[in-house]
Amino acid sequence: MSGAKGILDMIEAKTAEKAEKIMKEAEELRELRLKEAREKAADLADSTAKKAEKEQKAELARYEASMKLKAKYRTLDAKESLIKDVLDSATKAAEKEIEGKKRKEILIGLAVEGAAALGIQSLELVFPEKQKADIDPAEVAKAVSKVTGEKVSVALAKETVRSSGGLIIRAKDLPKQVDNTIEARAERLSGRMRELAARVLFREKAASE
Repeated sequence: MSGAKGILDMIEAKTAEKAEKIMKEAEELRELRLKEAREKAADLADSTAKKAEKEQKAELARYEASMKLKAKYRTLDAKESLIKDVLDSATKAAEKEIEGKKRKEILIGLAVEGAAALGIQSLELVFPEKQKADIDPAEVAKAVSKVTGEKVSVALAKETVRSSGGLIIRAKDLPKQVDNTIEARAERLSGRMRELAARVLFREKAASE
């Protein structure tokens, strides 16, 4: 996993896999509801033959609109369900990867990313308890300096953060931090995930395009 890109690639794949099934089900429901609407409208027309044609058409239009709206809500519910499912899958995959062979590389990458965003020379890293012993602060400082071009000092905070993986990068003497735990990054990506789901489910363009 290389930052947000790895998670987004995972989301794209999961979304494309499930979207087709959801769209098919939504279309089948829509066709069924419209068929029911037309049949009911036909029965209504038979029983109200004396009503004005305009009134009959209005009744049919209202009923069809109602069925279309119900189908739309079902699709929206499916999109939210898909987003939750993909987010859970991506988070679990990220947790698994951060426990794998690239664990150290990933954690240093997250630390460098957060440190570069803060632009501070004196930094502290806050880890989940199970990851705290994996990182050499001097190695992180060297990696940050290579990216920022500035000499920095990095220390490990005494306290830990409750998280399944990742870390928090913060200024040592200032109330500034970047939360790069798995949970925080997933939360920040949720908006982009909705764009991806909308793009596949509704063939919409992302708002940023």
